[in-house]
Amino acid sequence: VVDRSTSDAALAVLEGTQDDALIRRYLPARTRVAHKTGSLEHVRNDAAVIWAQRPVIAVGFVQGGPDIRPARSLLGLLGWLAYGAAGGDAQGLPAEWPEGRS
Repeated sequence: VVDRSTSDAALAVLEGTQDDALIRRYLPARTRVAHKTGSLEHVRNDAAVIWAQRPVIAVGFVQGGPDIRPARSLLGLLGWLAYGAAGGDAQGLPAEWPEGRS
């Protein structure tokens, strides 16, 4: 933002986010992700930089009913698709999705 060292410091803070229920949901455990989650009543958000062969930015905002499980799944799918766009091995859909089951 201001300079490389400031940008690196900001990314390091975002890489410390431990929430793996949203954009990180279906990603391989060692995938480098810098992200910020957010929530309000009936709303879930996640904004991330996902690295594989190259970095990709993914941002998702989901508003819905009282059951947040669909929002988690949708944001997880966004992360999976972004990981594939970044050059990661994202063949097919994650197993939780009906079309992704073998």
